[in-house]
Amino acid sequence: MKVLYADGDRFGRVVVHIQLEGMPRGTVTPKSQPPIKLTGASTNNEAEWEGFLYALELVDSYVQVEIRLDSLNVVNWMEGSYRTRDQRMREYKRRAQRMIVDRGLNVCLKWVRREQNKAGHRLEDLPFPEWVEPVDD
Repeated sequence: MKVLYADGDRFGRVVVHIQLEGMPRGTVTPKSQPPIKLTGASTNNEAEWEGFLYALELVDSYVQVEIRLDSLNVVNWMEGSYRTRDQRMREYKRRAQRMIVDRGLNVCLKWVRREQNKAGHRLEDLPFPEWVEPVDD
């Protein structure tokens, strides 16, 4: 089974890490990982949604895939156990549902702790964007 980890940060960067379960080590190497994608996300929730949508873009139709996110909000919104009045979040959910249906995606969502999210590890290894001003303590 293919497992995708997705994450985003407040700088609008989203990352997907692909792992092929049951395949020999080295089948998916760092060089074969999808590139970092820059989005216009400005909040953490938007960044998490953008990471999820990026993962959906990378999924092949009719292949069983598990997408692991460290955003309990996104997982619960997609499963219908959370609701929101925020129109932007509703639109993210509609976009994701449309992608899944229109492309015939066989996707299972799973929440993982932040420290287990391999896409999050890739984000943490990135330098701060040049435009970010350091905060003096």
